[in-house]
Amino acid sequence: MANPLAIPVSIGRAFFDEGAGLGMVYDDSQNGVIVSDLDNGPTDLRGLIVFNTNAATEYLHLWDDRGPTLGTTPQDFTLPMASSKHLYVAVVKGGRFRNGLSYACTSDTGTIANTPPAIAMRVTTTTTGGLLRAVGDLEIKPAEALVTQLQVTTLPGTLGGAKRRQIGIGSTLVTFKSSATTGIHAIRINNKANSVPSYLKLWNAAAPTVGTTVPNLVMRALGGEDLIWTFGDGGLTSFTTAVTGACVTTGGTGGTVSPTNAVTVDIVMN
Repeated sequence: MANPLAIPVSIGRAFFDEGAGLGMVYDDSQNGVIVSDLDNGPTDLRGLIVFNTNAATEYLHLWDDRGPTLGTTPQDFTLPMASSKHLYVAVVKGGRFRNGLSYACTSDTGTIANTPPAIAMRVTTTTTGGLLRAVGDLEIKPAEALVTQLQVTTLPGTLGGAKRRQIGIGSTLVTFKSSATTGIHAIRINNKANSVPSYLKLWNAAAPTVGTTVPNLVMRALGGEDLIWTFGDGGLTSFTTAVTGACVTTGGTGGTVSPTNAVTVDIVMN
């Protein structure tokens, strides 16, 4: 089979073992092959820009691992990228990869298959110490301002998304929205009460089975971490049925064990 065209990917990160050193990764041909050990040490992810010119939703997978195996190693993060759209991600808080950063783009959500995108994806990351700004219809603001916005009912300006909070979320499925959303603009996972990672999983389905149904989104908050990621250019737009979720202690698809202590999740969506 001929090699598919690649998806451009840019990834920016800061190296802890190099003091204030900054890094930028630009991958113009991401087609389902894992790019391993991006940084040779602990790193802070600051932002992502992904261009998906395919006619279908594709998925960006991230691993806190120097040498993961696609189809075997559960991913720590999975982000859906709607067809013919740009995905802009600003990591406000909670982008630490302790064991190395690896990534791949596929046309499937899980770890079983390795279906490369038909058209290559471009991924770019940035680690300037600041944040991506003025991307699409969402101006990324300093962490303090965004935290304030997540604590109110609605966001100001053209975004206009409503905050939906679940307190004490665990492995029991919860419904953030029972119908389609036109965009998820921000996600906050408060895992400060736990000493080990918790994984938020979201499904574009009304009644998935936790631990069995492949999630459409996976996001990990380390122990003691308060994670905040924002999504520009209309947000994550591939939740066309519903937004349901759960928090467990395992990445990827599997896992039905709830975190020991309460995890609070805020999602800003239309």
